[in-house]
This record gives sequence, structure tokens and C-alpha cells, in this order.
Amino acid sequence: MKLTFVLLLLINAIPSLALGGIVFGFGIIDTSNGTFIEGGGAGNPEAVSAILQHEVTDGHMRTIVSGGTITRTLDISNLLFAHAVIDAPLEVTYTRVTMADLAAWGGFDHFNFVQTISYLPASVHVSLLNLATGGTTSLPVPFYDPVIDSVSNAIVLHTATASSIIANKYVTDTHVAYYNDDVINDAYYGNWITDTSIKFTDSPTLSAAVLMPSIEGNYVGFTTSLVGVDENGDINTMWNGIGTQMMWNSNIVHGDSDFPGSIASPSYTATLSKDGLPATTSGEIYGVHYDGVTTTPEPATFIQVAFGLCGVLIWLFIVRMRK
Repeated sequence: MKLTFVLLLLINAIPSLALGGIVFGFGIIDTSNGTFIEGGGAGNPEAVSAILQHEVTDGHMRTIVSGGTITRTLDISNLLFAHAVIDAPLEVTYTRVTMADLAAWGGFDHFNFVQTISYLPASVHVSLLNLATGGTTSLPVPFYDPVIDSVSNAIVLHTATASSIIANKYVTDTHVAYYNDDVINDAYYGNWITDTSIKFTDSPTLSAAVLMPSIEGNYVGFTTSLVGVDENGDINTMWNGIGTQMMWNSNIVHGDSDFPGSIASPSYTATLSKDGLPATTSGEIYGVHYDGVTTTPEPATFIQVAFGLCGVLIWLFIVRMRK
């Protein structure tokens, strides 16, 4: 009866309790401020959502705009998973939480980003260009950026008088995620995911003749989302309302003469390189905002932790008395 009571106390005190044989998980602790993440115990997708929301709220998912480049980084190196062995004198141990841990708890293989171009001026039309045949098909907004399978396809933005190609021959897989799912930490993007962090970066630029940024309201709108990806490269999880989706605008442009290639002759595939991108002439990244409003953990969280620890101590006492 006593043992049952203690178990019920533990389970009700910490909803995120992770039980595995003789190991009890107290939950996830933020070492930067000593707080316990409510609902953030290991082992389920809801825990991952709670952890990500906490990291956004506490400033561990940061955005930096510098010149024509935007960077957004999630760094979870502040997180520890606290657990204790109950068949010995109470010993609480702490394990570093990794991106792989969060992915496993969420039921997917790894993290990535998905980006779409969600707004273009009404004067700009979009086509998907087949690089092998030169044929084009209309592409409605929103559409994925970069284009899926950039070895075979490119995106063409055009008006009545000008055209511009969006090229990215560094994302060569056929999946919708922003980075290559087939080659983690590739040669171009570098170390975009580590054991405890993931980083998004983009430096957008379009033809001034197409975007015409001098006209008010002419800009490109982007939506960039942190996602969970399965082993096949398909999107498994996208979170809503916790601050992991970022909306932002750019009116950065370059001169047409700086960019080789056209709809009829996509020669840029042979000449474009990491250091050969068009030179920016004007514009900025602005209007950065996020989905949802997050909140900090309530004081009740700390009460839950205290009850949970007391429950473990009581159980250990009972076990020792029986021995």
C-alpha cells in the first residue's frame, strides 16, 4: 500500500517522469538559470515541444541579422537530464541532452529547417525551370526555397520585362528540407548541426530589375521553420505556436549583369560557385517575427520537483527498511 502511494505521488507530482527499471528521471534542467522545464521529461513528443518552447522563451534560440545575412541558432548545451538510481543510496546524476536525444524522444531521425517563399509582389511571376529541357511550369506562392532537386530544377522569377533565376546547386537532394538530408554537415554549409545545436543561415538576393525595390511593398517574404525529419528525409514534425517558426522579409537586390544565365541559357549551373554569387547593391533584411507567444514556467513547476524528490527519498527509505 505504501509503495503504491509513493508511486502515485511520483507520477502525479511530475507528469514528465521517465521510469526505466531502476532509474527514475526527474526531468530536464536548464543549467543557465537552474529551472526545471515543466512537461519536459524525456521520452515523448510532448516533452520535445515543451523543451523547445522553453529554449525559445529563455533566449537559447537566437536570431542575428548582419548585413545581408540572417542566422537563427538553437543551442541546447544548457540542458541536462536529471535521473537517479533507486537500488542504492540516492544518487542523482545528470546527462547532457543532445539534439539526437530530442529527435529520438520526438519520434524522428534528426532536425532540419524548412523554408518557403511566402510572399512576392503581384508583378512577379514564378516558374519552375527544367534544366535539362529548358521547359517551364507555373509555380504558385508559397513554394519551397531552395528548389527541390536543384541539380535538375531552378526557380525563375520574371516580370513583363525581366527575369531572375534563384539558384542553389548546393542542396542537391530531392527532399523539401533546407539542408541536404543525405549529407549532414556538407562542404558548402559547413557544420550546421552539432551534438547540441542547429543553425540556419541565408543570404538572399534577387535581380533589381525583377524585384524593383524602389516600389513600396516590393519585397520577398520568407517563412523558416524548425522541423523534425524521418530517416527517409520526409518531414515528420513541425511545431506551431511555440516560436520555432520565423517570418522575415528581404528587399536585397543585385545588378543583372552580375548574374550569369537566363531562362533560355541556364549557364549559371557551370559558373556559379560559393564565392561567385551576385554582388549585393542595396536592400536589407527586416520584419523578423515569430509564431505564437511563449511563457516562462510557472512557480508550480518547482513545487512539482520538490514533491518528486521527496517521493524518491521516501521510497528509498521504505526499501532500506524492508532490507
